[in-house]
Amino acid sequence: MYLSSRSNPHIKYIRSLHQKKARDQHNRFLIEGRSLVAEALQMCWPLELIVRREGASALDLPASLLQIEVPETLMEFLSTLSSAPEYLAVVIHAAVTAPELDIVTGKQIGRAHV
Repeated sequence: MYLSSRSNPHIKYIRSLHQKKARDQHNRFLIEGRSLVAEALQMCWPLELIVRREGASALDLPASLLQIEVPETLMEFLSTLSSAPEYLAVVIHAAVTAPELDIVTGKQIGRAHV
């Protein structure tokens, strides 16, 4: 899929993940750069979508993964980096199911219950 407008809902969603509130709400986060995205694919991280800058060299991507191609100017808009990366991906953040424990006391760490 090729997108070139900042007003596209996919673009607005990806851009919203710059904010902690949106990352927490959607349980997602961004990774940026060819090597990080390639590593995430190799490690089978749960990716929601991948954005590729127009003209970037190809990665071996699963056909089932939503792939968006954008011009460099739009990648600059989506990225938090100083220069537009070739790739960025939206990662589904796995929910933490086990409580965190203090390694010294063995007691649960977290909010105090009043």
